[in-house]
Amino acid sequence: MLKGNAVFLRAVELEDKSKIYDWENDIDQWPVSFTTKPFSSETIAQYISNDAYDIYTTKQLRLILCLLDNTVIGCLDLYDYDPRNQRAGVGILIDKTYRRRGYALEALSILKKYAFETLFINQLFVFIDDYNHGSITLFEKSNFITAAVLKNWNRKNIQDFNDVLLMQCFK
Repeated sequence: MLKGNAVFLRAVELEDKSKIYDWENDIDQWPVSFTTKPFSSETIAQYISNDAYDIYTTKQLRLILCLLDNTVIGCLDLYDYDPRNQRAGVGILIDKTYRRRGYALEALSILKKYAFETLFINQLFVFIDDYNHGSITLFEKSNFITAAVLKNWNRKNIQDFNDVLLMQCFK
């Protein structure tokens, strides 16, 4: 368990299946996760079973975000782990009920410490749609800097695209 003042991060457990199922199938989240179809309960269960492997095998790691009273409020992902170049992408999801309370910032702080000090990652990166001001502010507060703006990177609708910020944080 990776503990902070108000939250902690832990491994995914089988009892998280229904919460993950709800989050992954929330169509409001699909644009930021690049999801294009619903996930089945069986697919989520298989994902949890595969989560027993470490980041070196799967190149990804999901951690469940909890309040100190064990209430599950979100998850954080390290993805596209590249051990040679010592970098990984970061994803974060906070349940709608618990947003804008400082939990995401504390969780990112815990994740960064773990990534830099335990996994020996040198840099973390995140891609954020330019209209997602809340996420941009969150990552800026967590010392991520905008390294590039990717023009017309993500499709917004049938005819329009939006820019995406590539943000990085170094050890």
